[in-house]
Amino acid sequence: FNTMFDKLGKACKDLLKTSFKLKSMEVVASTLNISYAYARKKKSQCIGKLTKLIKESSSYHQIKNNL
Repeated sequence: FNTMFDKLGKACKDLLKTSFKLKSMEVVASTLNISYAYARKKKSQCIGKLTKLIKESSSYHQIKNNL
């Protein structure tokens, strides 16, 4: 997770870190000085990108095959 998280852009990392800490997307949006709608949309895109990076990694396939 951390290796793939580090591959995300600064905006995605900032948004996801803030949302992990604050939970309320209204507060996240306010903290990052962006609109609520943009924060929700961008968070969804960032999580999608992170999921894709993880699923494409060789480590993921090794772990998955050993289960």
